[in-house]
Amino acid sequence: MATTVVVGLGVVAPTGAGAADLPTIHVDQNNCSSRPDGSAAYPFCSIQAAADVVQPGQTVLVAGGIYRENVTLRRSGTPDRPIVFAGGARDRYLNEARLTSPYGTDGTATGFLFSGVHDVEVRKFTFGGLGTAVAVEASTRVRIADSTFHPEILNGQPARPLLSVRNSSVDVTVQQNDFDYAPFGGIEVGSGARGTLITANRIEDTDGTGIAVVDAPGTKITNNDVTGSCGNSVALAGASRGSLVENNILDKVRPGADPAVCPAGSSPAGIAVADAAAEGLTLDYNIVRAGAGAAAYRWSGTAYSSAAELRAATGQGAHEYNGDPRLDPNGVPLADSPALDSGDPTAPWAGSDRRQQPEADNPLVASPAGQGPRDRGALEMQAVQHLTLDPSVLAGAAPLAVPLTPGAVLNWPTELSYRIDFGDGSPIASSTGQPVNHVYTRPGTEPYITVTATAPNGHRVTGQVQAHVRYPAGGYVAVAPTRVLDTRTGLGGAGAAAFTDGEQRDLTVPGIPAGTTAVVLNLTAVTPTANGHLDVWPAGDPAPGTSNLNFAPGQILSNLVTVPVNADGTVTLRNSAGSTDVVADLSGYYRQNDGRRFTGMLPQRLVDTRDGGGALDGGGALSVQVAGNAGVPSSATAAVLNVTATQGERDSFLTAHASGSPRPDTSNVNYAAGQTVANQVIVPIGPDGRVTLDNNDGSVHVVVDIAGYYDIGGADLFTPVRPVRLLDTRQFYPGLIGPDRSQYVSLSPGLESGVNPDSVVLNVTAVQPTTDTHLSVWAGTRTVASNLNAARGSTVANHVTTRVDGNRVFNVYNHAGSTHAVADLFGYFGKG
Repeated sequence: MATTVVVGLGVVAPTGAGAADLPTIHVDQNNCSSRPDGSAAYPFCSIQAAADVVQPGQTVLVAGGIYRENVTLRRSGTPDRPIVFAGGARDRYLNEARLTSPYGTDGTATGFLFSGVHDVEVRKFTFGGLGTAVAVEASTRVRIADSTFHPEILNGQPARPLLSVRNSSVDVTVQQNDFDYAPFGGIEVGSGARGTLITANRIEDTDGTGIAVVDAPGTKITNNDVTGSCGNSVALAGASRGSLVENNILDKVRPGADPAVCPAGSSPAGIAVADAAAEGLTLDYNIVRAGAGAAAYRWSGTAYSSAAELRAATGQGAHEYNGDPRLDPNGVPLADSPALDSGDPTAPWAGSDRRQQPEADNPLVASPAGQGPRDRGALEMQAVQHLTLDPSVLAGAAPLAVPLTPGAVLNWPTELSYRIDFGDGSPIASSTGQPVNHVYTRPGTEPYITVTATAPNGHRVTGQVQAHVRYPAGGYVAVAPTRVLDTRTGLGGAGAAAFTDGEQRDLTVPGIPAGTTAVVLNLTAVTPTANGHLDVWPAGDPAPGTSNLNFAPGQILSNLVTVPVNADGTVTLRNSAGSTDVVADLSGYYRQNDGRRFTGMLPQRLVDTRDGGGALDGGGALSVQVAGNAGVPSSATAAVLNVTATQGERDSFLTAHASGSPRPDTSNVNYAAGQTVANQVIVPIGPDGRVTLDNNDGSVHVVVDIAGYYDIGGADLFTPVRPVRLLDTRQFYPGLIGPDRSQYVSLSPGLESGVNPDSVVLNVTAVQPTTDTHLSVWAGTRTVASNLNAARGSTVANHVTTRVDGNRVFNVYNHAGSTHAVADLFGYFGKG
């Protein structure tokens, strides 16, 4: 397999070492390792990599994300130790594992192919892409379950069903899946497949046949919903003797929508049975509603408009129903539906309906003898319609008290018991409907409150609401730049030792008082040995999947970091690859009822030495007027500046500090000779309203842009958030931002909808631009100011403070060539 390297934020294709020893093999393309072994800490980058090494009894857990690949499985489980592929959520934003076609494909390749295997299960995936999403060929005991099929469309793509069982496959089960659009057909069973069970699926809106069976004896089609099809809803042809079609709802009208618009001249039927497939067929207990001009049934070439006509001619369909199935728009039977408690209880099925709900005996429905309590169709009506959760408070700063009263809307009277999981590791609470109170103490969390109601038949209904436990909003306290970590000298603990590959360490930041919510650090990677990145997050939290500083071998590179701290002022740092020394300098901190408020500005250029005054000499100092300039009031105490070094004569660094203060033993912008490097700094303003930039060695041109300032009368306080990714253009089509183009970025869903900030704090990364370029982050009006400079093929990050517009949107502008971009959110400024 070819090796693919993505510099900085990227990964190296897996080797498979150690995967055989794991009960669960992990796949996570958004957080995979340079040396993956399938563990949770070092997951594979692709599903195929896991498929190549999986063993009987193992589960391949695929984290949320879009996987553009074609997967072929040729490895098998055993009856008692099956192989399982399970999709999962990576976090609340990447909440599905979607397998879709690679860019540039034409739909002729299968998305997930099971070839000559046995005892395998796939569940909880979303299948997109072109052509057939899943195919099972020459395989035995394969189960496709609890997944969603939603294809893409391309003019000229081949007309293929979404799921195919073929080539003499045996005992394949297709259950509880949702085909929410099937342009060329839903499920196809053919080529000698035997004993296939198709049950509790929903297939909507297809120009082809919903379920097509050809030369597939013993196929059982039960408790499915096929709605809005232009072709036959169910069709059996060829040598498909001994098949069974029962308990299905086959409706040419999609519930809650207009009748399907089908090509002129089509003459589909609800159920079509060819002469060769009629032998030994059982057809009964279905609800069939034919569209205008369509037959309810077509048997051996003869059309029948009703079950009565079919029964008189063939003896089939004694319990068929023709008419409106009376379903709500989600496919749930209404109170007067003929589907209720009228199905064949002996028909084979999955043991539960499409939502994994059990049979329920509705006491308000009198079932005919020999029928029920199973409903017809893919969904079984239950006693509980839905839960009613009524927390009066769901958002606020910690400690946050949340009172909750569980309840339910019922289809018939019944008693319920409730279990409430507040999502923060506290004990599960129980209730029979009385109020339950809870207090969240850990800030920066967004736990889901999960309420589960259990009915006497064992049916469980789960509802969720999300609490938003914020950090307290605080002001900024600037400090004299202070070094708090240097792995070259051992400062900050762990001795004089560089970070190794994948290593993470905790750093308790000195010099900050109790109640500090976030710190501002200037983070520097010193001579790393490999392409990689440093990540920083609050200690005790899981790794957020964001990054702060990207580096290449041999560089000395800095980036500003604003990061929440835990209660004792500790953060976690992790190195993604190779080894590197790390230096961290403290610039300030945020704290409730302390410090200065922030006012965001339209970015403005304060200084560009290329426009006059000449380069800054080695050992020289550049004085920049900030207060009383460019709209900054004379009372401002600190400024947010983007400082760029360009055309440097030698490898060197710039240090920013308040005018009139001693030069600190820290650095802000590290650059190599000839490089253009930008870094944001938050720097105190001196008594004369100025800041000073000292150049260590060699001449260099300097550009300074201002993004905002801190002042006792400023507009906003800062609320940190746990780091979250807002944008990654590698994850959506067309991806790359072209030359002289902007990509808008919404704060949703990364930031709760009730928050409307004035400005946000980001880490923005340019990934492998095709030419030298710069990125500008802006809202409202884009100015000449820039935020980061990236050379062709590099990966460069910078801390960005930017205003957002009234729609909670900002923009990322690319100057030249094309580039991918990533934006991570670390906090926001609001009125507080």
